[in-house]
Amino acid sequence: MQHYGAPTRLIDFTFSPYVAAYFALETGVNDGAIYCITTKTSSSLIESINNFKLNGNKNVLFIFEPVHPTQRLLAQQGVFLVPGTLRKSHNEIIHSVKPDNELSIIKLRIDRCMREEGLNRLRKYNINSSILFPGLEGFCRTFNFQGLFRIADEERIGNSLELLDDIYGGS
Repeated sequence: MQHYGAPTRLIDFTFSPYVAAYFALETGVNDGAIYCITTKTSSSLIESINNFKLNGNKNVLFIFEPVHPTQRLLAQQGVFLVPGTLRKSHNEIIHSVKPDNELSIIKLRIDRCMREEGLNRLRKYNINSSILFPGLEGFCRTFNFQGLFRIADEERIGNSLELLDDIYGGS
């Protein structure tokens, strides 16, 4: 829903480090960041949920994977991080977690000078807007990162303006 302007308490996460890198680099001009989160095993997660219900502990974040994901969620290999309370931010909950909870969070910083090169490398791995945003939206977003002809194509087929001049006789 937040993709269409509705406020939510969900934070998007992905299982793919490549998709995470794409979103860290796609917009902005400053350094990017990827947050890696590891949690307890699924049996321990079930215990955490039971403790949450019994003890009223709201300082938890749940990983939520919809049973019927959308095309976008499938393409992005996405899941959501959901807080156990509306009274605290995700950041407050993360900072209240004790080290013995087996939750670890790692922040990987990507220097802003790597933005263009990183996006170019990800495109070579087929990580781009048209893949991550299926449909017309993703197709249109690709034009933010490339012109009608890429430089390599212009070298291969010649400058597009010169080609048009040849075809139409120039002006």
